[in-house]
Amino acid sequence: VRVNLLPAVWMVRSLTLGKRVGEDAALWRLTAFTAAGREKTCPLAEELGGSVHDYCRYFRYKCRYARPPPLTLQAVSYEELVELGAREGFCPYYAQDMVRADVIVQSYYRRVPRIARSFVIDEAHNVLMPRERCIRLSQLVEAIDEARRLGASEKLVRALSAIVRYALIRDGPLDPKLYLDSVLEEELREVYLEALNRGRARYMRVLVDLNSAAAAYIEGEKIHVFRPQRQFSFRPALF
Repeated sequence: VRVNLLPAVWMVRSLTLGKRVGEDAALWRLTAFTAAGREKTCPLAEELGGSVHDYCRYFRYKCRYARPPPLTLQAVSYEELVELGAREGFCPYYAQDMVRADVIVQSYYRRVPRIARSFVIDEAHNVLMPRERCIRLSQLVEAIDEARRLGASEKLVRALSAIVRYALIRDGPLDPKLYLDSVLEEELREVYLEALNRGRARYMRVLVDLNSAAAAYIEGEKIHVFRPQRQFSFRPALF
């Protein structure tokens, strides 16, 4: 193993592969660590849901877990840091950056560590598939009600409600831009940020996901939203 290619980032679809990669690395006398995203590591993830990423981006300064972890951390998986962070009150997500390992196992979507020198994209056929999320119409209704309580204008509420009405009667492609012009999009963003600030963005996130999707498709009482797959321009890389 060439030392100048370490640490290596081993990207996987499922973190359950982390144990297997760690065992193989040990055969080469290499250390391994399985890292996860905010939804698995942030202490606020259960409360905020998918909006935890935006909360961390815009309101990290007010997070009660935004404090440095111990200077030395020994772990083989993010799960150990989650338990330790809960006891000592620090953020397990950022504490992962302080764990030193030769091989870092993580999903395709997690940010790449700055210390990475090489990359392995496991099951590389997955990188050709778009990212998909399913939104239930009942979730949209809850999000619209929350937007109204947060002070959304009647014009924005009517536009969002029109999307729900359309989805109730017709399957097929959906373009939210036909309902939300640039002014309403900006208002939706402001309402969402206010929801984040109050810690009430769990339901509002589906509106942002729908509006920012590259494509959306109605199927029964669900809307499938799609985003382009991540572009892998890292070098050197093994697919």
